[in-house]
Amino acid sequence: MLRQALLAVATLSVLAPAASAAPAIGVVDFQALQKAPVAQKAMAKLNAAQGSYQKELQIRSQKLDEAQKRKASADELSKLRQQFEKELQTLRTKGEQDAQSATETLQRDLERAVKTVADQKKLEMVFRKEAMLYGGADITLDVEKQLNKTEESSK
Repeated sequence: MLRQALLAVATLSVLAPAASAAPAIGVVDFQALQKAPVAQKAMAKLNAAQGSYQKELQIRSQKLDEAQKRKASADELSKLRQQFEKELQTLRTKGEQDAQSATETLQRDLERAVKTVADQKKLEMVFRKEAMLYGGADITLDVEKQLNKTEESSK
């Protein structure tokens, strides 16, 4: 009996440190971060650039319409259409590249901010909030603050 009690105590003393050494886990709500001022500024920049491309396309389209109204020659219309298509493709490509660049920059900044906060809080793992059913320390606000610091220091 005493032997069983000692065995139970020994087993519990071996398992106790393992139970207390659970990994520190953080969670980040990326949907909330998309509404943060830093992300909103990045999106506003992107929207402004896309608006500028849209205006350029409208100007080009109007030139083509004017040529059609004044009954330009078939050769001239063909050249204008080809030029319009070429410019359209160029602007579309530029817009896609700008959007991808802005998205990548924001993603990189988010990852750096998450890593910085995780290191500060000594977290071993960080998950998206949507992926966690239960548990984990919510570090979303800390990540947003870190993003703001990063933006201010880059000015």
